[in-house]
Amino acid sequence: SLDGSGEGANNSAIIEARTVSAAGEDAYLSFKTVAATSEGADATESMRIDSSGSVGIGTSSVGTYTLNVDSGTKGLSNAEAGIYTKATRSGVTWNLVSNNTNTSTNTGTGIKFTSGDFDTGALIVRTDGTASSGDAAGYMTFHTSNNGSEDLAERMRIDSSGNVGIGTTSPSSTLEV
Repeated sequence: SLDGSGEGANNSAIIEARTVSAAGEDAYLSFKTVAATSEGADATESMRIDSSGSVGIGTSSVGTYTLNVDSGTKGLSNAEAGIYTKATRSGVTWNLVSNNTNTSTNTGTGIKFTSGDFDTGALIVRTDGTASSGDAAGYMTFHTSNNGSEDLAERMRIDSSGNVGIGTTSPSSTLEV
C-alpha cells in the first residue's frame, strides 16, 4: 500500500520522480520497495530509470549501460544470482538477442566477462562477409586474459564451416591445434 507521503515506514512500495539539481536537470524515477519480512522498515530503492532512459536494477549507479543489473549478495557463493529467464514453448527460446546493426565484414557482438573491474574473458561472434538477407556466415571466438595483461587474447575459433582452431585464427580442418 502507498500512503502518498513518499516517506516513512507505512509504505510497501513507492514510485518517486526526483531531480538531482534544483534546476530540474538529471531527473529520474525511483522505484522503492520493502521486503515482506521487513514490515515497518523504510522502503529502499530497487530500480531507477535515469533521464537518458537507462535502467538500474539493484543499483542507483546506472553508468554508461542501458541496463545495469546488480544482484548484490543474493544467493550463495557460486549461486545463480543474475538475470533469470524461462520459457515453455517448443523449439528454441532466444533469451538474449544481441544485435549489431552494422552488417559489414568482421562486425559482430559478444559477451565480456569481468572479475571486479578486470577483463577475464569474452565470447565474440562476427560476420565473415557482408550480410545481405537472412542469416550471415559467421565465426565465433573465445578469449581469455593473460595474468597482468589488460588485453583479451583469442584462444579458440569456430569458423563458418565448423572448423575449430585452438591457437590459430584460420583453422583448415575439423580440429586444428
